[in-house]
Amino acid sequence: MRCEPVSSEPSDHLACVACGCTNARACAGGCWWVSLKPPKCSSCFDEDGVPFAVGDTVDEAFGIELCPASDVPAPHAKLFASESLCYCARCGTGLAA
Repeated sequence: MRCEPVSSEPSDHLACVACGCTNARACAGGCWWVSLKPPKCSSCFDEDGVPFAVGDTVDEAFGIELCPASDVPAPHAKLFASESLCYCARCGTGLAA
């Protein structure tokens, strides 16, 4: 028995070259493909495919705070310690749950 693909969309198996997001695991706040070759998402690249500057503190499109410890512009990587307490796994900043 063979498993058939759920979808034959060309973007189903893409991962962003900057942050690694996919259709199944989008960036926090959501994102879309700016380019498919190479795969670039809207959280990391502007509409022309130009990367956002590392060191930006807020994603302009979604108003999401970006992690200063990330190599590419990416939101904080939330790690939950409890239902009301979380922090960034990369930089250790305390975050709202």
